[in-house]
Amino acid sequence: MVGTRGIIHVDPGAELTAAEFTSVTSHSIASGTAFPTDPAPVEMDLFYRTDQHKLYIYNGTDWKTCVILTAADVPTGVDAAKLQSYDVQAHAPQDGEYLKWVNANNRWEPATM
Repeated sequence: MVGTRGIIHVDPGAELTAAEFTSVTSHSIASGTAFPTDPAPVEMDLFYRTDQHKLYIYNGTDWKTCVILTAADVPTGVDAAKLQSYDVQAHAPQDGEYLKWVNANNRWEPATM
């Protein structure tokens, strides 16, 4: 079943234009002071609690707070030496790289697409 709540395009048409995509008046999001129950929420539904000023997503069981981070929220000097307790190769990141598991070296290493 497709979610009934989320970011809703106000004027759905054959094609979503770039102007419509970036327009704040072209979209709405379900909101209120209590989580909706009718119809029952489904996984990936979004809801904005106006009394809490928070955005929530439904995970299929519970409403979970969406956390939005800015650069100011990330501590400086953080070093990602391990990921899920496995080593990450020391390497200055380059544009377009991602971490790929290399079983032969038993670690995460940078790779490009």
